[in-house]
Amino acid sequence: MTGQDTSITAQGTSAVAPSSTALPDLNVGAYNFDVVQNLLNRTAWINAFLVPASKGSSIDRNASKLSGGVAEGALHRFRVELQGPQRGSGIGATNILGQPAGSFRFNWSVIPDNFRAVPGQQPARVPLDPSTSQRFVLQEASVAFGNGQDAFSSFGTGQTFPIGQGDKFNLRALAICNIMNGIGKFSGLEGILVFAGNITERGDFAGSFVLRVVDPNDLFRARGSIPPFVPFSQPDPRLFVPDTTYMIFRAQKRQDQNATFNIGPDRQIRGINVPVELRTVKVNFSAEGAAGLVSEVEFGEPIATVSSMNGVNPLDRGPTPTAISPASSQGTAIYSFHDRERDHIGTFTTAFLESRTFGLQLAGEPGLPASRFGFFGPLLMTDGSFSATQGMLLGSGAASIMPYVLSGMQMLCLEDYDGRFLAS
Repeated sequence: MTGQDTSITAQGTSAVAPSSTALPDLNVGAYNFDVVQNLLNRTAWINAFLVPASKGSSIDRNASKLSGGVAEGALHRFRVELQGPQRGSGIGATNILGQPAGSFRFNWSVIPDNFRAVPGQQPARVPLDPSTSQRFVLQEASVAFGNGQDAFSSFGTGQTFPIGQGDKFNLRALAICNIMNGIGKFSGLEGILVFAGNITERGDFAGSFVLRVVDPNDLFRARGSIPPFVPFSQPDPRLFVPDTTYMIFRAQKRQDQNATFNIGPDRQIRGINVPVELRTVKVNFSAEGAAGLVSEVEFGEPIATVSSMNGVNPLDRGPTPTAISPASSQGTAIYSFHDRERDHIGTFTTAFLESRTFGLQLAGEPGLPASRFGFFGPLLMTDGSFSATQGMLLGSGAASIMPYVLSGMQMLCLEDYDGRFLAS
């Protein structure tokens, strides 16, 4: 999930590693790798775009009068398809808004940096300052699909990031939300939503989210053709989130990729080194028709390798993280993209600023420790096709320990002023 920066430390109680041979093998256990992989993959994925009810796309200095509010609007189907990576042309993606597919309502507030956000607790009023990064809480992030028969309410936290070039100025917003209540197909299910977009000068939210829902009974799986994607009358998402290109990847650890302990100079466990493979992916959903909300995912070819370090000590058996008290950690990762011939295309490094991790009970396997998580952080060092690129990486997924298996989806939100990452 998250690089190999020696400045990252594990959260919670550190454990001293007496010797490398005394540590357990994270890649073996009582369960077969493929069995665990199949359990983690019993998941529904939805990628959608939020269009605010009142159009606004840029922040001005008067936005500091805001401290939060209620943001509402329409949820749209969103087509994001990668092209490349290719030698010479790099990597690009199509971004097209489709027809409306539901609605959303976000009740949000700016919060102090040291505020511990929990459901139902209102923070002291903090003015929004578009010139600096701030934390915010989503006391309610509700999403309804179709006519509202399949819907959920979630709680989460996020952070703003001022971005801009020249006279352009936008306020980026990233958030991680955990489903608290659901109706219809969401009733009784767990899920995490990660959002990347903008907060407008009116306090509206615009942008894309990736939703992961634990779906052991395949309630969301499409059993026939999904109603066709129809471009919206304003199909360019840049009308709502200027100068931005989105990319989505499948993230999965292969069985031949071994997770290892990250040991510091003081012989303490700082976390886990996790190699990950990225693949192209197509995510599609529809809330039209008698079946209600359905989704389908198509995984493609490998395009990148990830060397990551998640700052969590698996030997620290603390309380299971819950919806009220999730665990958090930090980490870093190096993403190396390649073409079909495995030639280098571009690299970026990211550090994860915020994560939320929750316990996960895998269907039929109560004895297998697992967790589900969401995270985000900025791009740092870049080269090749990503040279001089700024942006954010978000992700959601699930993992087990012993054997260490990881399955998820990740989204890049790139500042793309000249459109070099847009595919025709």
